[in-house]
Amino acid sequence: PPPPRTMPPPASSSSAGTGTTTWLARYKTFVRRNRALLAAVEQGAAGLTWLLPGDNTEVYAEAASTIVGVVGTLNEHFVGDDDDDEEEEEGEDGRTATLA
Repeated sequence: PPPPRTMPPPASSSSAGTGTTTWLARYKTFVRRNRALLAAVEQGAAGLTWLLPGDNTEVYAEAASTIVGVVGTLNEHFVGDDDDDEEEEEGEDGRTATLA
């Protein structure tokens, strides 16, 4: 007879968030490398929201503008994290530490 099948071990909580963590780290890197591009896209999208056709145009424009604002704020936060990392590398005397 064939051997009994065994169930795979349950996923641990430490490995469950790995995919999300990796995706978030890649997104942060993208935001930090493309600050100017993202700012231009956010401004363009915010401007285009007022050109939406149809009934309830103002409601749709406000909703789209809010979404663009939230994404922009999130991106600014990620860029701010990068600036905080640079400040932590400064020494107590205010000079930036250099690695040899």
